[in-house]
Amino acid sequence: MSRTLKFAALLVAGSSLAANAADLPSRVAVPSPIYAATAFSWTGFYLGAGLGWAETSNTYSAGAVLNALTAVKTFPTLNKDGGSGALFMGYNYQVGQVVLGAELDAQAIITGKVRYLPIVGEQLTAHTNWVGSLRGRVGYAIDHVLLYATGGLAFGSPKSTLTTTSFTYGIGNGARWGWTLGAGAEYAFNNNWIVGLEYRYAQYQKETTTFQGNTILGGLAGLSNEFNTNQVMARVLYKF
Repeated sequence: MSRTLKFAALLVAGSSLAANAADLPSRVAVPSPIYAATAFSWTGFYLGAGLGWAETSNTYSAGAVLNALTAVKTFPTLNKDGGSGALFMGYNYQVGQVVLGAELDAQAIITGKVRYLPIVGEQLTAHTNWVGSLRGRVGYAIDHVLLYATGGLAFGSPKSTLTTTSFTYGIGNGARWGWTLGAGAEYAFNNNWIVGLEYRYAQYQKETTTFQGNTILGGLAGLSNEFNTNQVMARVLYKF
């Protein structure tokens, strides 16, 4: 009889524990919050540097001629390929997927001198040390990729020299102004580092000089010079 009572008591106690356990709150794991990834923004100030290919092109034609033939009877176009290095700074502002910006750059042109000998005793030399530009930019952003067009004011220092048997004449010793147009693409690895590739064409104002011809040509002659550049440049930017 006592064993039966003890067994019944154990059953009652077990039932009470089970009921109490059922009333305890369940420990269900709460899922971690999901945060939406922040879209990349192109807005900000940046500094950069670039290296690339450059072609300089000098075209010559007859200028004003007074009482003489021109010194160069056949007018050449002197082209020279080489390298270029640039430093630049700019600012972008993004509205939706449209990116508006402005950029200032200065470039060293490493093409060296190119020469032409029109007749015996005379030599025409073209040389460009540097160019630069102040441009606007408008682009379309696809997350970390930016496709853009650019254009604006160009400036540079193309110089031509005509050397005769008696004198040396310079054409364009100072800075010249012009315009430039181009396009490019950039990719942002993160919020700061960006790489890109850009093509630009620039056309500069015509420069004309007059000089004394030699004894064969005689009198006062004129020579005009037009200068343009083509460039392809790889760029690295740091956005603040």
